[in-house]
Amino acid sequence: MVFDLKSNLPELEVALQAAKKAGGKMTDMLGNDLSYNNQTVNHENGILVTNGLVHDRIVEEFKKLD
Repeated sequence: MVFDLKSNLPELEVALQAAKKAGGKMTDMLGNDLSYNNQTVNHENGILVTNGLVHDRIVEEFKKLD
């Protein structure tokens, strides 16, 4: 899945539901839950969608880049 920096709410909700249904996980790149209370969802560090098994490890490695 590919999103731009200002992906809109319906796009992200569909992606989140698809990831969850497949056993995956979706957060921002720092591991924070995505917020849907805005017209535009803007996660400047990016959005991470994984199979769920490797999610936390990828977040850990990404944080080391900072």
